[in-house]
Amino acid sequence: MDCPHCHSTTHREVHGGVDVDICSACGGLWLDIAALRLMIRDRSGQEPGELFTDPNLSSTLTCPRCEGTKPLMEVGFVGVDEIDLDVCTTCRGLFVPDDEAQAITRLLKWFEDEEPTEPIPARAALELIRTLVESREAEDDRPSWDRD
Repeated sequence: MDCPHCHSTTHREVHGGVDVDICSACGGLWLDIAALRLMIRDRSGQEPGELFTDPNLSSTLTCPRCEGTKPLMEVGFVGVDEIDLDVCTTCRGLFVPDDEAQAITRLLKWFEDEEPTEPIPARAALELIRTLVESREAEDDRPSWDRD
């Protein structure tokens, strides 16, 4: 599969029994929303609630699975205004650009110091994406300004 962002070839890895396509050029992550929900359910033992806001804008990216015939739509996590992701409303694929993945990592570090007053419905999804980012970075030799 080609990355929806930079069109480089992605490579598939399995994390927690779920396939994740990772772009070694730009660092983007592609996974199925159903797989993300399954990972959350397996970790927490509970069925996750609504994770994403309604798609609101057409993205400039097209779906790599639907052969670029349909643009991705921008979504956010419920309760988190700072993160913008791209979803295919047809195949339910989710693209997490590297800059948004890094923003998720920074946001969760901030939560460690200052817990939000309202519960974050998508917190488990954020944690799972951070786990994917950290495992990718452990194997990655690209420099990153966001690493400690």
